[in-house]
Amino acid sequence: MASIEVSLPSMGIGAAIAAAAILALACGERHAILDGNVKRILARHDDIAGWPGRAAVGRRLWRAAEKRLPRERIADYTQAMMDLGALVCTRNNPDCGACPVAGDCRALAAGRVAR
Repeated sequence: MASIEVSLPSMGIGAAIAAAAILALACGERHAILDGNVKRILARHDDIAGWPGRAAVGRRLWRAAEKRLPRERIADYTQAMMDLGALVCTRNNPDCGACPVAGDCRALAAGRVAR
């Protein structure tokens, strides 16, 4: 199994996210990804408030991403999360009616999807 943890101190966060996505998609390795689309899904689903660039918010989002990682079909899960954020849980005008996880979306239940 390839490891990105060793390289993280010398990599920018963008490079670390790209490395995790490559390892998950191309190699099927179990690495969380946290691109802009996935951050938005997790922030809405768990109703995590605040700017994702803040360290405390970023840590909560990483924990949420890691908690959800499946044991199998990592590449499928990773691609599905990116697609869900790009096509359904969009930044503007999300289509909550088409969202497969809308039933337990905390931001939707609280009426805070637009923030």
